[in-house]
Amino acid sequence: MLKKDQLSARGVTKAGTERTDPTGTGCQWYPDEPLGTSFFVVLLDKSKGLDGVYANRDNLPVFEPTEIAGYPAVNTDSTDAAHGACSTAVGVAEGEGFLVQVRVNDKKLPGYTDPCSVSGEIAETVVGNLKG
Repeated sequence: MLKKDQLSARGVTKAGTERTDPTGTGCQWYPDEPLGTSFFVVLLDKSKGLDGVYANRDNLPVFEPTEIAGYPAVNTDSTDAAHGACSTAVGVAEGEGFLVQVRVNDKKLPGYTDPCSVSGEIAETVVGNLKG
C-alpha cells in the first residue's frame, strides 16, 4: 500500500511487519530512529469498512468525519488525538476501506499535537497508490 520511496520519506527503510487485528490484515512500519513516527495500514476487510468504524463511534472519544482524496473518512482516537496518536479510516467502496494508525513519538514534532494530520497524509498517499 506504500512504496519504498514513500516509506523512506517518513524515516522508514526496513520492511514492514504483517499484522492481523479484529478489523483486518495490514502492515506495521517502525521508524529507523526511536523518536520517529510509526504507522500501521490495515484493510478493513473484517469490519465492514467505514460502516464498521461508524458502528463503533460511541466508544471513541475522538470521532471527526472528514474527506481524504474525495473519499469519505473519519479521524478517530481512543483518547484525545493530541498526544501523538490518531487513526484515519477511509471508505473506498461500499463495505470496503482501510485505516491508517499513527504514533508520533517525538513531542517536538508538529504532528505530535496534531497526529490526525499525519494519518490523513498517509491515507491520502495510500489512496493515490490504490488508484495507480
